[in-house]
Amino acid sequence: MAPMLAFLRLLPLPVLIVLGGLVYYEGLPGFARIPYLASVPVLGDLTAGRVAVAATKARAEGREAGAFVERQLWQAARAKAEDEAAKAAAALQAEINAADLSVEVFRKNDRLRAAAFEAAMREQRDEDQKTGVDRSVCDLPDRVWNATR
Repeated sequence: MAPMLAFLRLLPLPVLIVLGGLVYYEGLPGFARIPYLASVPVLGDLTAGRVAVAATKARAEGREAGAFVERQLWQAARAKAEDEAAKAAAALQAEINAADLSVEVFRKNDRLRAAAFEAAMREQRDEDQKTGVDRSVCDLPDRVWNATR
């Protein structure tokens, strides 16, 4: 340490100011390679230099800005995919509702046909009782058969 101080006393004041500025902006040569020394608040500025600290800070801010933009793009893509999935689900639900409606209409028509068939059978039975016709071995009359269609 003493030889270093003796050497510094020999240098004129402007040279010391220039060397101080150089160390402040560029850092101490070789010390920037020591891991985690740049993370110490005061030593980090001296070892890494002001230029390297500013560049690291700018890189971190740029990385954060890029991550923000990327996050916005992913959120937009996810929202679009969710909208498309909702539209597809709505279309499938509409198909299911249409099928349910057609089944309901078919059942209603089926009940109407069954009621018409039962009415035609009652009328035929009443007519057969009046006339005394025995239809236990015969097919249905055309009038009853046509009521089923």
